Amino acid sequence: MDYPTTPALADRYTALVKTQWDLIHNPQSTTGIFDGMEEGASFFDGSWIILDEKHTRLFNHMFSNNNSTNHTYIDKVDKAKARNSEVKYVDLNYSEKEYKEWVNQWKVRTASSDEVVERIILKIKEASGGKKIDTLNLATKGIYVGKYKIDGVEYPVAIYSEKSTISNLKKVQVAEISDLEKEENRKHLRIEETYIKYLVLAFYEDNNPEPSLVIQVEKLGKVLIEITKTLWLKGLGIVKEDEQHREKPLPGDPLVNMEIQGTDPNNPNNRIGGTYGCVRYTNNKEKQNCDIWEENIKNFPHISGKNKVHDGIDLAADIGTPVFSIFKGIYHSGYSQTLGYYVIIASSKECHNLSFTNQEIFVCYGHLSSYKKDLEGKLIEAGAIIGYSGNSGNIASKISPWQYHLHITIYKGKISRFNRVNPINYFTTKFDNYGNKIF
Repeated sequence: MDYPTTPALADRYTALVKTQWDLIHNPQSTTGIFDGMEEGASFFDGSWIILDEKHTRLFNHMFSNNNSTNHTYIDKVDKAKARNSEVKYVDLNYSEKEYKEWVNQWKVRTASSDEVVERIILKIKEASGGKKIDTLNLATKGIYVGKYKIDGVEYPVAIYSEKSTISNLKKVQVAEISDLEKEENRKHLRIEETYIKYLVLAFYEDNNPEPSLVIQVEKLGKVLIEITKTLWLKGLGIVKEDEQHREKPLPGDPLVNMEIQGTDPNNPNNRIGGTYGCVRYTNNKEKQNCDIWEENIKNFPHISGKNKVHDGIDLAADIGTPVFSIFKGIYHSGYSQTLGYYVIIASSKECHNLSFTNQEIFVCYGHLSSYKKDLEGKLIEAGAIIGYSGNSGNIASKISPWQYHLHITIYKGKISRFNRVNPINYFTTKFDNYGNKIF
């Protein structure tokens, strides 16, 4: 479906019907609308709303960052709607910086599954002079995972189809994610997510900004917060990994099994109390104080003498669980009444190698049962065991065994209450604002 835009406007200026702006403005409201609907279902004038390329990217970007501290794009939409209140379409202007950050980095497309399959077949036929490469039979609504071949090169591919048979596809199983990391594959393949229901695999050829091939995959019944690249690769069989049997965590994670530990004894699945920020309110008045709180201000909210701000992340860990350093750095250890036994790894820019900061990063691992005294003052590598989780410090007599956890605080620049930052942004495993694991 095509939607009117204003041709005379610059490339960073576009328009959509207001119903689409509403979807972008409040993506949570669309969950029930899209879930359970099949291709071709009636929706807005009898057909699916497919956002144009630019706004599909923006929707995905804004949806994945839809939290209390990142409403820049939502505010921009509100202003655009108010400015265009008397017209059917809403125009949005992007600054050069916004265009670069929000638009240019995203490469996603949407189309019906069968249309994509037909496009694949056509592309392969064109490349092979009409000769069949191979024939693949699929179960109805099946998932094909393998590679497609074009111009003599095979590419990883995952296809959902409502057809029972797809021809002209050469099946070569992709068993490990390393296959996707090889240079010959990576320069042709980008895996992105669309806004609600689909994973899109977009294939790019050298010196061509537009994809030569787009492949779309159904959600496989995963909940909304789990629509992620890594889970897709696992769900499609491209990556086969059982983290329970891994001996080491993913690079950048402190634990093999990454789960945030909440504070609600009546609902262990409520994990928000273990996240970073003003999250430990117990009533509406306390919540109002938290709503106006901003990170790293001097007056952290106190209500009834209790601090409602949690300065780090609590990761569930039984006593004796190995703890790994997420960065290379200098090893320091100590004890405090609050954190118990703790280790701090000080990482210079050369050690942490983070592109978004030139400052030193200090990662504090608290509530340990033991640590390695022989490492004091020494340079350790990322992924090295720095100690073992425990229940030392102020949690020793306050929590039940099911709540045992590793506490992590991260400081940027120097160790100060005003330099604390959200550890979630530094882990490889990602979590939403409620503490639920995304991937």
